[in-house]
Amino acid sequence: MGITNRAVPRRVLSVRRRDTPRLCDGWERSVLIEPSPRLERAVGTGSLAGAATGLGVGLIAWQRSGPVGFALAGVAFVAVLAAVGDVRTLRIPNGLVVIGLAAVAVGAVLLLADERRGGSEVAGALALACVLSGAPLMFVVWLARSESVGGGDWKLLGVCGTSIGLIAPLAAALVLIVAAPTGYVLSWVRGRREDVPMGPGLAAGYVVAVVVGVLWPTLFGGVQ
Repeated sequence: MGITNRAVPRRVLSVRRRDTPRLCDGWERSVLIEPSPRLERAVGTGSLAGAATGLGVGLIAWQRSGPVGFALAGVAFVAVLAAVGDVRTLRIPNGLVVIGLAAVAVGAVLLLADERRGGSEVAGALALACVLSGAPLMFVVWLARSESVGGGDWKLLGVCGTSIGLIAPLAAALVLIVAAPTGYVLSWVRGRREDVPMGPGLAAGYVVAVVVGVLWPTLFGGVQ
């Protein structure tokens, strides 16, 4: 039996199909793809767009909400970077979700250092925002019908929604309210394809929720 020499790719990225349930990176069924110019452009474009959006969101939030605006800017950067990558690769890496969670944690620490809100109040606001964002419900849908929603979608929604609790927890519902119709529009633009990226809608919904929460915090359960 002969031995066939095959070129070994310089680097391989593991990308799971939308119909593959997963809670974290692991050994589940997957397809392997080699790096491509398309993927590299997605990273570059997403980084620039995320930086610009994050800066804008951070400045808006900082003027009204103080240092916590920097945490919101970090989540905005993650959301936009994930959106661009999702459009081009149909994947939202867990690494971005972890960075977003770290930004939320920093924001919570900044709130506690401000001494205007206690630990239980901050934790309650974050939990309420997460629930109102619809992330737990999307998680259940993902468990029941993994082909209808990607694992990265509910994770990113959870991060975006939870971070809104830093300023106005009730505004977290706006993330999914904006994301849903945006997804339908993308579906129409892409010819009603089965795989439609939800990242762009989540990023747009997050920006809307931040702006609304910053402008009318008391109306949406925040502290002026």
